[in-house]
Amino acid sequence: MGEVAAEEVIHRPKPYPFLHQAFSCRACAARERCVIMKAFSIILLSFSFFSVSLFGQVTSPEEIVEKTVPKDQRTPPESPAPPPEAAPAPAVSEQPAQPQPVRVAPPVRPKTAEELREIEAKTIAFQTTRASDGSASAQYDLGIRFLKGNGVEQNETEARRWLEAAATQGNTLAIQKLAELNQQ
Repeated sequence: MGEVAAEEVIHRPKPYPFLHQAFSCRACAARERCVIMKAFSIILLSFSFFSVSLFGQVTSPEEIVEKTVPKDQRTPPESPAPPPEAAPAPAVSEQPAQPQPVRVAPPVRPKTAEELREIEAKTIAFQTTRASDGSASAQYDLGIRFLKGNGVEQNETEARRWLEAAATQGNTLAIQKLAELNQQ
């Protein structure tokens, strides 16, 4: 007497049939009575109600304040500021305005020939160290330096040695420069 026919339970309309198929208990024979599905439906319906009640009809900041802040804690709205033309004119000072000082960067002192030679010597030492450690870009730079005689004595043999070392590591500029040198 108290039992429900299986046909009545299975054919009862479902509120969310796509959710029922996705979130129903597979072990349950009568899926409508599945605890998992009922819990998920309750959560979904309560979230729908909550989101509509909070966000459904709110259109302005004033309405948000009315819905969220108790009346005794609200601050009265501020009166609008007077229009700009109604503001009083600033008082004219008797002293003329002082111009702001212009800040100029200090002049850069040109480097002396001695300083330039020292910088170039440090650069060559750095490139030589890096080239000896296997840096392809330093090997190429040192090869070009020897080829042109820039800061070092011009030496095509030394230039080729450094360019070949860079080319074996795949430096394309060194490969191109060696091809140019071989065509000459």
